[in-house]
Parts: sequence; C-alpha cells; structure tokens
Amino acid sequence: MNKEQIAESNRKYYEKNKEIISDRSKRYYQDNKERICEHVRIYRELNKQKISDLNKRYREEHEEQLRVKKKKYYLEHKEQRAKYLEENKDRISEYQKIYFEEHGDVYKERRTDYNKKYRETHKDRVAISNKMWLDKNPEYKSLHCKKRRARMSETICNLTELDVINIKVFGCLVCGSYDDLAIAHDIPVIRGGDTTIENCFCLCRSCNSSMSTKTLEEWKPVLVPQKFSQSIFLGI
Repeated sequence: MNKEQIAESNRKYYEKNKEIISDRSKRYYQDNKERICEHVRIYRELNKQKISDLNKRYREEHEEQLRVKKKKYYLEHKEQRAKYLEENKDRISEYQKIYFEEHGDVYKERRTDYNKKYRETHKDRVAISNKMWLDKNPEYKSLHCKKRRARMSETICNLTELDVINIKVFGCLVCGSYDDLAIAHDIPVIRGGDTTIENCFCLCRSCNSSMSTKTLEEWKPVLVPQKFSQSIFLGI
C-alpha cells in the first residue's frame, strides 16, 4: 500500500467516524489539558522564529481567503462581538496595556510595515477615504494642509485644533469678517515660518489671498500691534 492509498484510507475512515474521533480528541484534551498546554508552550518557546516564518508565509499565500473569511466572520458575529467587548471592557484594556508594555516596539514595527504596504497597494482607496474624511471635517482640512506643507518645508507645526478655534474667535484681523476664515502666517511657511500659535492669526480667504507671501509687517504694518494684543490675550 503506497502513501496515496494510505492517505485515502485515512480520509475515508475519518469521514466515517468523524463524531467518534472528535469526542475522543475532546476527552483526551480535557484529561491532559495541563500537560498539552505545557508541551505547546515549550515548543513555541523553542521554535519562535520557525512558527513566525510559517505564519507569515501562510498569511502571504492566503491573503485574499483570510480577508474574506475575516469579513464574513465579523458580519455574522457583529452583535456577539459588540456584546463581548462591552462586557469585558476593563479586562481587555488591562490585557492590551500589558501587551503593549511587553511588545510595544514589535507591534509598532509590524503596524508600520502593514500600513505602508496597505497604502502602497490601495493608493486609490486611501486617497478617496482621506478626501471623504477631510470633506466631512472642514475644520481639520486647513490644518492638515498646513501640516503637510510644514513637513515638506521642514518647519515646525505644532498648532492644535484648540489653537485654531481660539485664533478664529477674533475673526479676520483686517476686515473683521467671520465668513470663510483661514489661518494665516505672520512669516509665511514658504519663507521658513512655523505653523505655531505665535506665528499664526486669522484672515478671511480674500484677505489671505491679498497678503500672499508677505509678512504682516510688509503687508499692513499698522496691524502688527493688533496681532500683538491678540497674542497677549491667548497667553503667548
């Protein structure tokens, strides 16, 4: 009897006696649970790299099947999952805290690699998703664009959403309008200015366009004292 015949014979036997084999396996596991768990733990400890390589290769070879299976499972168990998360909120939070303390660097590295790979393989989807989010959150869109320009020009950008709200309280520094407001820079980003609360103030779109790449002193020096008084009010 060759290997193929033996394999076929085993398969037929398993199909015929599936319930008996399953019950026997469950009983064996319950009777020897501690010994089996200890054996698995030791094996995993001694073969970490081998197991990691096998899991990685399996995920790469079955990426699409795993994605479909995960999505299907999530949809079928959505309510149970939400209930479980709600009932075990504190325990899950504590477990995650311990896990990140022990494996934080490894997790960050894996997550960074995954995000990078996802963005590279789903550029159009990521672009559409980002655009939709920014359209729904216009208050962050301007700040997002400024941070991007700051990164590109290697300037400092530490302006927060709260800072933006506080600056916009004053309205346009020139005309006093509260319509279509934008964050302007005393020293423009293109000229090395930082996106910080010390260097920013509020203008309407029209006045901001008129200011262009000039500094406030070059454009309307008469407004410099007013900008200074706003800075004092903001506690700068």
